[in-house]
Amino acid sequence: IMISACERAGRWEKALEIFDELRRRGMQPDLFTYNALMSGYAKWGREDSQAQALRLFDELQKQGLEPDIITYSTLISACKADRALELFDELYEEKGLAPNIVTYNALISTCDKAGRWQKALEIGHDMQMRGLEPDEVTYNTMISACAKAGEYDEARRKFGEMRRCGLTPTIISYNALISACDHWKTAMQLFEDLQEWDVEPTVVTYGALISACAKGRKWEKALALFDDMERRGLEPNLITYSALISACEKDGRWQKALELFDKVKRRGLEPNLIVYSALISACAKGGQWEKALALFDELQQLRGLEPDVVVYSALISACEKGGQWQKALDLFDDL
Repeated sequence: IMISACERAGRWEKALEIFDELRRRGMQPDLFTYNALMSGYAKWGREDSQAQALRLFDELQKQGLEPDIITYSTLISACKADRALELFDELYEEKGLAPNIVTYNALISTCDKAGRWQKALEIGHDMQMRGLEPDEVTYNTMISACAKAGEYDEARRKFGEMRRCGLTPTIISYNALISACDHWKTAMQLFEDLQEWDVEPTVVTYGALISACAKGRKWEKALALFDDMERRGLEPNLITYSALISACEKDGRWQKALELFDKVKRRGLEPNLIVYSALISACAKGGQWEKALALFDELQQLRGLEPDVVVYSALISACEKGGQWQKALDLFDDL
């Protein structure tokens, strides 16, 4: 019980300490304990989560414990797609266990993380063929899998199917769908739709909308969304600012991009390479080669950030437009 409580509270290291203490005292952990530990590995996403969860799975069987459907569902969540699919076949074909909706959702989620959207949909179909009705989690995960793969039409179909089944799309559904939009107008239509259904937008929603506007070169629309987000009391994060600066860059609005960059710093956020790349590109388009070089120098001083080809290309372009041919050639040699 203590291990389960620690796992639920996110005190993962404490859960492991208690587990080790149990074994030192010669006490035999039960199946509930093993399941709780494997759930921790699944939730906290350590690099060795799969290996550690499988080690516990082998250990519990050596102790004479018989894994149940909770064990398998938890283990599938901790594993990568290929191993998760093998475990799913094992529980059904070798152990004679009936997968439930939690098992299916865990398997669809692993496929989503692996970018295997077609497999995710196939599993969802198999689930329905076995008489299980998908829930919000099932649909959200399938929509997410399609969206990440850029399969907007398929994601939209699943979104519609979700509604036809009597399920109300959540903000997770909308965020995934908006992120997959290939046109800013479609993204804005979805934004209007979620408001009509009284679904509260999040920072993720606004970030996706601003990105869609950036792609469509609608920087003023992107700024209006940013203002709306702040009016709602939502705190912009680095992703939001990156999307907004990119929107300004695409339209050559270097002054606005630099103004936003100042806000990033004032909020204590650490700019990433995407932000610097967009800023340098915006300055290049505005003929501000000196500002572009100053940003480049600043970038080089930051630990953990290395200028890439995109940054160098933008900087070379800025120097060329400013008639600084020697600087452009020197930068080209540095590539």
